[in-house]
Amino acid sequence: MTSTRGALEAAGDDPVVLIDAALLLAYFGEDIGDMIALVDRALSLNPSYARGWYVSAILRVIAGEPDLAIEHIDRSMRLSPRDHVGVPMSIIDLAQFLARRFEPAAQSFRLTMRQVPGWPAAYIDLSPPATPI
Repeated sequence: MTSTRGALEAAGDDPVVLIDAALLLAYFGEDIGDMIALVDRALSLNPSYARGWYVSAILRVIAGEPDLAIEHIDRSMRLSPRDHVGVPMSIIDLAQFLARRFEPAAQSFRLTMRQVPGWPAAYIDLSPPATPI
């Protein structure tokens, strides 16, 4: 983590470093609000950075902001339409699920399973629990 913080200090206003550091630090449990602030700073420097919007969507899901996550992943996909849609779709799947929109989440997970059969997040079980006998 020391090297990540060092990279942040040396990065100045490099959006790529800011985005990568925010994602890594969030993964290791740093304050999600601070990491979102780093991503927001990077996106203010380069609003056309598709991967930045993708990482922002991931952090918004973690922060419990599913609707904003969906907006940001949509923007990422519009900025880079040729990227593989499976992983960004899984962010939408998860955001729908966390927003308790289970039917759209289930449909989205099924679409992701067809598009990217090996992506583990697509195999979340959204079936209703069995009723006890």
